[in-house]
Amino acid sequence: MTTELRPFHLYPRATHRALALAAVLVFAVACGKKGDPTPPVRAIPAPVKDLALHQQGRDFVLQFEYPKTTVGGGPLPGIARIEVLEQIEAAPPPGTEPQMDSRRFAAASDVRQTLNEADLAAASSGDRVYLRLQTPSSQDSESRKAFSYGVRVLASNGEISGLSNLVSMVPADPPQPPSSLRVVPSPDGLRVSWQLSGDQEVEGFNVYRRNARSRTYRRALRSLGAQSTTYLDTSARFGQRYIYTVTTVASRAPLVESRLSGETEVLFQDRFSPEAPGGLVALAETDQVRLRWDPSSSSDTAAYHVYRRRGDGDFRRITRAPIRERQLLDTDVRRNESYSYRITALDALGNEGDPGDDVTVSVR
Repeated sequence: MTTELRPFHLYPRATHRALALAAVLVFAVACGKKGDPTPPVRAIPAPVKDLALHQQGRDFVLQFEYPKTTVGGGPLPGIARIEVLEQIEAAPPPGTEPQMDSRRFAAASDVRQTLNEADLAAASSGDRVYLRLQTPSSQDSESRKAFSYGVRVLASNGEISGLSNLVSMVPADPPQPPSSLRVVPSPDGLRVSWQLSGDQEVEGFNVYRRNARSRTYRRALRSLGAQSTTYLDTSARFGQRYIYTVTTVASRAPLVESRLSGETEVLFQDRFSPEAPGGLVALAETDQVRLRWDPSSSSDTAAYHVYRRRGDGDFRRITRAPIRERQLLDTDVRRNESYSYRITALDALGNEGDPGDDVTVSVR
């Protein structure tokens, strides 16, 4: 019996589907060979790289960016704890920096402090962590010690970061903090003032500010020289409550500063009126007076009021509501009368300033 071979398009439609499925299966078998299984990527915390250290009063202050990523750059699943490692050794001769070696540190350091999730929340301000560690009350020349620190992060998945960069310092006797701290509001900002305590040689002062809702001071708001006793904080915003403090700086490299001078809290409210506008011109026209004036020099000026006096009478406001324009046409005048005008400026909160100079004109 001879089997007849027919072209593909002459086979029944069901046969077409069966042949196509068979072809796909053959291709899958040929190309579906699997390689060795890939191990899952480990979410290891990235090591801290910006650990910094300075002395404030009798305390060391450590700070670093809050850990957020893995070594691969992905998000950290969570933090179980952070360990602060400390190594104490004999200080080098005065004038020389302590030598830091990561291998020696890893072998000789001990855990000085462990921070769990709640501790981290209390020590954090913004995206940074601030830790205080008490230093020895005093050190004589023969028993001076150098203190070195590093940190490592333990993630919630059990993975541990590598060691951070190392920082080291020899404690010094801190200077006395400033006295007579005051904070006085002004139209341009909050003016902080203080006095140098005692007869001491200092490098300068550090001004610190925090929002009243924040628990921790961050880096200094401004570093000033030894002759400075005042600072105008122009970055303060109306409606905010701030707390200020100032420290005396004995050295900037390494940074050694006094304890905080005490704290002064202030609610910065806009109670300051704009400066008076100048350049008022009054032009007498037929049955009317045309007024023009220059803008107030205050940046928060929002509008103006116009006041008028007829003859020797009292000044009365003739603008029912504040006007934004710097001109006015007064038609409520009489011929053969003299009128005096003055202008005041207002801010957006309605604070009205003192009037500018009077201008008198006669209507004919």
